[in-house]
Amino acid sequence: PATAPDALGLRNRLTGCNWISRFVYGNGWAWAQDFKGAGKPGGGTENTYLDSVDLMYFAGHGNSGGILFGVGGNTHDGAWATYQDCNMDWGDRDAEWVGLAACNVLADAHKGDWAWCMNGLRLILGFVTTMADVPHGDWFGRYICQGWNMTQAWFKAADALQPHGKIARVLAEDNTYFN
Repeated sequence: PATAPDALGLRNRLTGCNWISRFVYGNGWAWAQDFKGAGKPGGGTENTYLDSVDLMYFAGHGNSGGILFGVGGNTHDGAWATYQDCNMDWGDRDAEWVGLAACNVLADAHKGDWAWCMNGLRLILGFVTTMADVPHGDWFGRYICQGWNMTQAWFKAADALQPHGKIARVLAEDNTYFN
């Protein structure tokens, strides 16, 4: 129930400061294939969706191996998008940033594997640990609109909302992208 205020909060904040929203897909309309490269097993539509926007944001469940779609059994094309599904795919068209408001996706075990998804993408923003079910996107968008860069906005939102012991992480393709 907390994913809608999270994701829609980000969209509402950013459109309120002149960003353009291209699409919003929630629950059964959010598909794993939109995060997968076309040449991967099962074929993905990453170039049509993730890589057609500057910022792609996912709010839902995850673990160090992937992000989970279709909670409640409504999966269109499989339940998971994994780091194997996006190897060298993200950012080769338009995407600059991918925010993953999901538990453990950027945990130490596979942070290097997720980094291999970058192919022009500047940052992957996520969590090392579990995260609290809070409107992270709303606060993330608030800080973006106030002029903070993506890295700062991600960490400021985590500091404001996440309880002690919850750890946010940002992966950059190049050190200059942190700023």
